[in-house]
Amino acid sequence: MLVITLKAVLFLFVLLSCFSVGIGLIRHDYFFLAIGGLIALAVWILKLQVYKLQNDPFA
Repeated sequence: MLVITLKAVLFLFVLLSCFSVGIGLIRHDYFFLAIGGLIALAVWILKLQVYKLQNDPFA
């Protein structure tokens, strides 16, 4: 159940990151680009967490 919830949050973060980077590129605003980069970093960390939970036999 936790893995499914994390995958849903991961999907929402991917959409939010793409939206933020897109807005930053359209408006030439570095704040939105930075936020998009930080969200992309959070996506990477969540992806590693999901991978770890899927391969853990004791979880």
